[in-house]
Amino acid sequence: MQKNVPKLRFSGFRGEWALNTLSKVGEIITGTTPPTAKREYYGGQFMFVSPADINDNRYVHGTNVRVSDKGLHYGRKINKSSVMTVCIGSTIGKIAQAGDTAITNQQINTLEVNENNSSDFVYYRLLHISKKIKLLAGIQAVPLLNKSDFSNIKSYFPSLVEQQKIASFLSKVDEWTTNLKKQKEELEKYKKGMMQKIFSQKVRFKDENGKEFPKWEIKKLGDVYDITSSKRVFKSQWKREGIPFYRAREIVKMNADGFVKNELFISKDMFQKYKTKFGAPKIGDLLVTGVGTIGVPYLVEESFDFYFKDGNIIWLRSKDRTNSKYTYYCFQTPQIQKQISDFAAVTTVSTYTIDGAKKTIILQPSHNEQQKIAEFLTSLDKVIESKQKQIGLVENWKKV
Repeated sequence: MQKNVPKLRFSGFRGEWALNTLSKVGEIITGTTPPTAKREYYGGQFMFVSPADINDNRYVHGTNVRVSDKGLHYGRKINKSSVMTVCIGSTIGKIAQAGDTAITNQQINTLEVNENNSSDFVYYRLLHISKKIKLLAGIQAVPLLNKSDFSNIKSYFPSLVEQQKIASFLSKVDEWTTNLKKQKEELEKYKKGMMQKIFSQKVRFKDENGKEFPKWEIKKLGDVYDITSSKRVFKSQWKREGIPFYRAREIVKMNADGFVKNELFISKDMFQKYKTKFGAPKIGDLLVTGVGTIGVPYLVEESFDFYFKDGNIIWLRSKDRTNSKYTYYCFQTPQIQKQISDFAAVTTVSTYTIDGAKKTIILQPSHNEQQKIAEFLTSLDKVIESKQKQIGLVENWKKV
């Protein structure tokens, strides 16, 4: 017979975990909203928590709306560390703990645990079954999990001592993740600051002999790239397999993550025909989104076959007159993004066109300085990417 015990367990603990409803773990408190017409209920020191205040953070420490002592007593007070669950609306299943004494609105059920359970452990337990909570709400216009159904949710709970041990361990893992995220944020801020200094020329690189590089020139993108787009591929020609076919949304995804899960394809015969007659993206080419989220660049750095949607994406074909990695970083600067916004503002629908791309002004250092700038910013990106991978590994390890 299968026993209710975890696969991984701290030493010294034995026995099965007990299957309990949430109502046996503590008191379920459904919030209420003090009358907004009565000012004496508002503007005090206590938090009034709504679903909008519950995000990806564990604790809710600050809210836009505060209530007075009267407001606190009008509602149903919840204590610090109580576990709050959104039970109505689009964010149903969101979990958090109260960072201080508070009240909530009626879209939140709060679990005030009894003396036999740990609030911190219950938070992690509900976080673990949050998908189940969403499913219990069913599919309806406004998802709803009433207090009775919420109270009857069942889950396994160990002894209080084991709960505390587990919660303490998971809290340390969360602290580790938080520190990694802070490190990543600091690196991103540093990169942003350095880009501002580099592209405003407050910071200049020097050559191998320690000498200054030549002055930067002002060019138009059309002077240094052959700017065009792809040939028309009709929707009826899209396939479920073959050569990957990207729209603007895929370019945005590849810019952010470095990869995309292919949804659309064209036939190998069509690709070969277009490649032979008109060319296809190659290493050193840049693709820039012209619709939707405009001005997002993707640099082709590996040799692989793919094609893209005309009118959605602008194709900067490399002519070896500039370092494309340098240009890629130029597209992240306010100087070029402002130009893109200005070009888009004069079109009926906000777009970045081939003509706009050709007229876009770009600052051109010497090739050697471009190379140094590209290498420096790439090295920062690699450190940031490494930090993100660490965060992902820790988060995945925690889920296991």
